[in-house]
This record gives sequence, C-alpha cells and structure tokens, in this order.
Amino acid sequence: MIDNIFSYNNEWNKLIYSVMLGHSFEKYTYEQFGAKSDNYANGAFPSSNFDLINAGPNIYAGNISYTSYALESYFGRIALNWDNKYILNASLRSDGSSRFAKNKRYGYFPSASLRGVPPMRNFFKTNTSMMQS
Repeated sequence: MIDNIFSYNNEWNKLIYSVMLGHSFEKYTYEQFGAKSDNYANGAFPSSNFDLINAGPNIYAGNISYTSYALESYFGRIALNWDNKYILNASLRSDGSSRFAKNKRYGYFPSASLRGVPPMRNFFKTNTSMMQS
C-alpha cells in the first residue's frame, strides 16, 4: 500500500484557502497450493501434515491458484472561505480497480458545496422585546 498526500493552506486578504491532492495504490496477491494422496495403508486418513501426504503411494497436485489485483485512487479537494461569509468546498475522486474491464476501470466521483452566511441586519436587536415578555 502506498499513500501520497499533499496539502497547502494559505490566506490572502479576506480569502482563506486550502488545497489537497492525493494518490493511493494497493496491490493484493494470493497464492494457494494444495496436494493430496490416496491408498493409505490400513485405510488411514491424512491430516494437513505434508509428512502424512507423502506416506500415500499416489500423490496428486490439488488446488493451485494465483490471484492478484490492484486498486488505485486519485483525489483532490479545494476549500475557499471568503471573510467567513461565503464558503466553497469542491472535491474530485477517481477510483480504479484491475478487476474491471480495461475500458471501465475508473469511476469518477465529483462533489461540491457552497454556503453563504446572510447578514444579521440587527434582526435580534429590534425583536428583543418579544423575547423578554
């Protein structure tokens, strides 16, 4: 597994911003080997011990398999904050798997959010008499 992440934060005038970029890679490998034998003396049945498998006159390859696959992701995010009044967050992620067909290995997942804070305009100051009664 390999993960690489770069992030940067800064301020300029009333703007606070941050950027994050990343990459992730994972590779899995699974190997399996099995053996079996038969015709044991006195009808003995072997356990998983290889010495007992060797005791039978006929030895066969059992399950032999090899599986390998990889996952890879690229991702990024940007966050902008203007004077704590307007906030924008946007991100993009791309995930891929070697288990999919070559022309459909990657999926793309964008997202965004925007928030504006309305000015208070002295709303609570003019209506405090309603709260006190």
